[in-house]
Amino acid sequence: MDIELFVRLILMQIMIKSNHPLRLLCFYVAAADDEMVQKLEKMINIENLLVDFIVKRVMNEIYLQWK
Repeated sequence: MDIELFVRLILMQIMIKSNHPLRLLCFYVAAADDEMVQKLEKMINIENLLVDFIVKRVMNEIYLQWK
């Protein structure tokens, strides 16, 4: 599955529920790189899925955290 699609689907479901307790996603991607992080950030910003968030990569894990 495309990582952007995966994140988009999860965040859209979270947006539906105004007080959703989830504030952090961590997922393993064998081919994770800085370009993937930039694409995720761009997609989230363009589609206004989150306002105050951080995307970071540690080795092959991508962390997405928001307030």
